[in-house]
Order: sequence, then structure tokens, then C-alpha cells
Amino acid sequence: MEEDRPESREVTRLVRLGLEADAKNYILGGRAFRTKADIQAHVRAVRDETPLGQLIRDEAVIALLQLHPEWDEKTEGGGWVGTAMIDHPAKARPTKEIAILFDGTDKVVDISWAKLLPFLQKGINAPIAAWDSRLSELRLAARQAVEPQVASLRKPGHAVDHVYPNTFEQLLYDWMTLMQLTVNDVPIRDGVGREVARYFASFEQSVSWQTFHKDFAVLETVSHEEHATRTQRAHIDWTPLL
Repeated sequence: MEEDRPESREVTRLVRLGLEADAKNYILGGRAFRTKADIQAHVRAVRDETPLGQLIRDEAVIALLQLHPEWDEKTEGGGWVGTAMIDHPAKARPTKEIAILFDGTDKVVDISWAKLLPFLQKGINAPIAAWDSRLSELRLAARQAVEPQVASLRKPGHAVDHVYPNTFEQLLYDWMTLMQLTVNDVPIRDGVGREVARYFASFEQSVSWQTFHKDFAVLETVSHEEHATRTQRAHIDWTPLL
């Protein structure tokens, strides 16, 4: 029955406490948001309104960022939340973003707040679902490593995609399997300063992956609309390599 589901029991509990409105919303920093799109719009508005290099004090934004599984690691050493111009490998020019800044240095640590939104749950103190950040970092580093193979095909209004069934995800999984690696066997390093790219820490692993990708990837240029329809075409179960 519907009322037997954990989510329904939590809603019922909140209603009994007189918190029905909160049970139907996402609660961040004491503020209720009806939808995840509302949260996204709020975070972007705070980003746009905060001058470059200035501290962000908005409690909802801070509460969201504190749900990041690497919050303690990213803020270690006195990091604080503010805005900065970020060099991102997927963008043609630096963009203003929310990031972790540090006094007395130009060090900037990227924090992917948008990736947290799919895992939010409604209700007061609702836990965030597990997110394997190590796998996310591995994907970023793997894409960066083969960017020279992709760059020559890029053109305005289009995306470069891998021809099915050898999708990027499938190729990365196959390389890891061939090399008998788990995700934790591939160390990742951050970019320098305001560059937020991720890189393989091992030169040998980077070259191995680049060679494998060059040998087996078939690339094509497609419209952004076509590319968007392909994002869910192949699901890879990474469990054996975690």
C-alpha cells in the first residue's frame, strides 16, 4: 500500500507534527522550495548577485553545498563559499561560478552543486541519497585525457559523440576491466589555481587510456538536440569496479 512506503511514512509523521507544508517541500537552510527547479533558480540568482570574490551568506545555498560528500575535504584549510571566475574544460571561456575560496591565495576549489539536486528528498532533515563522487571524478579525468582526440571535431551548435555501442561510458568501463582496475586504483588530481579540470595522476594510466580510446572510439558530430536524446541509451553497472 502507498502508506507503507518509507516516503509516505515520513510525510505522515511530519503531518502529525503539524508540518504538512514542509513535508511537501525541499527544506534548505530553513527555507522551503516547492521544486528542484526552484532551488536551481535560487542558487543561480545568489551566484549572479554576489560580487566576484565575495562571501556567500545565503543559508539555503550553504545548506545545499554542505550536503556534498566531499564538503569537509573541499573546505579543509579554511575554505569559504564565494564566487570566482572558473576555467572549465567544457566551456570556451571562464564563467562566474560558486566555488570554495581561500584567504591569501588564488586557490579555487570547484564544488558541483547542480549534481546534488537529483538526490534531494522532500521533508525536514531529509537525507541525501548516496552519490559516488569518485566515479564522477574519474569520468571527468577520462574525458579530459582524450580531449585532444575530440577537439578537432568540435563546431558551433554541435556536440561530439561516440558511435553506439562503444559509448564513452562503455569504453571507460572496458578499459578499466581490461586493466583489472577498480575506481580507487586510478588516482585523480585537481587542476591548478582556477582551472577545475580533473586529470589522471598517473602518466602511465593516462597514456594507456588515451591509446585504448584512440583504438576503439568512433566519433561523430551531431546536433545538441540529437545528443540530448542519447544520454540514457546505455546504462553501465559500475558496481563490480567500485
